[in-house]
Amino acid sequence: MIIGCDIDHTITDTEELETKLVKRYLNSIGFKGEIVDPDNFFVLARYGFSENDCWNFYDTFGAEMLSNAPIKEGCDKVIHALRECGDKIIFISARGLTHMLDYNPYVLTHKWMKSRGIEYDKMICRYHQKADLAAKNNVDLFIDDSITVCRELSSKNIPTILITAPHNKKETDLPNNCTRADNWEQIYSIILKIKEAENENLAK
Repeated sequence: MIIGCDIDHTITDTEELETKLVKRYLNSIGFKGEIVDPDNFFVLARYGFSENDCWNFYDTFGAEMLSNAPIKEGCDKVIHALRECGDKIIFISARGLTHMLDYNPYVLTHKWMKSRGIEYDKMICRYHQKADLAAKNNVDLFIDDSITVCRELSSKNIPTILITAPHNKKETDLPNNCTRADNWEQIYSIILKIKEAENENLAK
C-alpha cells in the first residue's frame, strides 16, 4: 500500500508550540485583544488577524516551529511498522509554498524527521494541490488534518483518514471513504482493517 501523509498537525503536535509563539508575538506588539474565531486553522487568525498577517507571522516564526514541533505520540512506531510490512510512505506538504521563502523546507523537515525517527520513502514540499499529486503517485490512502483536503481526495476516489485537530473537531460532514481518527493508534487500526478487507476480497 502507498500511504500519503500530511505533516503539520498530522505527525507534528504543533498546536501548543504555535500558541506559545503567537502569544510571544502578541506581547511584542502590545496586542490586548481576545480570541474571536476559536476554530480557525491559524492560531493568530483566531485573534482576528488576516491571512496575510498569518503568513507574515510564519515568515518570522516558521523555522522555529518546523524545527521544534513535538511529534504526535506513536506516529513514529506506526510508520515504522507499516514500512516493515512493505508499505510506502509519501509525505506531501504545502510547507514553504507561500511563506518562509528564505528557508529550505526539505532540509528543515528532513532534519526534524531524522531526529525523531520518522521514516519515509518520499517527501514533497511546497505543493498545495495534494489530491492531484496523490493521484499521480498512486496513493492508496491519505492521512490529513484538513477536511478540505479529504474532500478533494474523495473526489478522486482516494480513501482518507482525518486526524482530529483543534480546527476540525466540529466537522461532522465527512466525505465518502473518510474515517476520523483521534490518534495514531487508531490510524494503525483503521489501516489494518482496510488491508484485511482487501485480502478478503482477493480471496473470494
